[in-house]
Amino acid sequence: MSGIYALPFGQADCFLTELEEGGQTTYILIDGGSRLWPGAPLSYYLEERGVEQLDLMIQTHLHQDHLGWLADGTQGTRVHRAVLPARSAKLWPVLDTFENREPAADCREQARLEKILREQWADVRYACEMEDFASLPAGGWTMTLIWPSRHVFLPFSGAVMERQMGRGAAGREERWEERLISQINGDSSVWLLHRDGRQLALFCGDCFEELFLDRYEFFVRQAGLAPGVEILKLSHHGRNDKGHLYFTDRILEAAAPEKVLLTNTAENAARYESQREFFGDRAVVAGEEEIFLKFIV
Repeated sequence: MSGIYALPFGQADCFLTELEEGGQTTYILIDGGSRLWPGAPLSYYLEERGVEQLDLMIQTHLHQDHLGWLADGTQGTRVHRAVLPARSAKLWPVLDTFENREPAADCREQARLEKILREQWADVRYACEMEDFASLPAGGWTMTLIWPSRHVFLPFSGAVMERQMGRGAAGREERWEERLISQINGDSSVWLLHRDGRQLALFCGDCFEELFLDRYEFFVRQAGLAPGVEILKLSHHGRNDKGHLYFTDRILEAAAPEKVLLTNTAENAARYESQREFFGDRAVVAGEEEIFLKFIV
């Protein structure tokens, strides 16, 4: 049985994709939940599922509620291939000067993850350095990077690297930092799991739909995939407070999902209730308990 485990870390992303074929199981881990959620760590769920190795591990972007337990969780689990958003060594010189310490702390945590992966001799790649629509095999399945690539300018890490090279706005530091930090979600990688012309799952991280939607539609046409994705993990937990319903409406139309996965919590219940009619009966709200979504056979 193949499908996605949405692991319970509150309003945070952590998805263990289990792909079975011919008696073999391939595991893909996307993001690592939140260390702030008062529950079991990621390692508990990996051990519970009997996961001894990850064929692919993805960190979508530099936020604690996605980076979370990745470093601790991979210490006891062999990782063959990992994709991280950008090299921490390139971001650190600028982030270390921020008055807002959260991006710097997250960057340090990613650096710790990179060290663990190097010690495992994992094949580590960076989304912002990969080619357009780079595809990675996962057993008999394929994960394709929809956004970003080395050919696009990223809102957050691209601006940080420009600043490091002495370009960008001089002065107005506080406004620059606030504007920059608000763009971290825009760097989030977006991945499509597909096989035999089927779109199985589209993982949008926290990316703004206006950045990746055209690229997604182009790839589906170019690859000759059948229309409609079975599971859509909607951007930014399905909250729609960063971005607009207009863009979410567009991706629901373009992806035509069977199920829409939201990682939300009780604290956002009022916001979600106001949009329940918008999502319809396709919505599956995870976050406070483990949910398994099986791929349609």
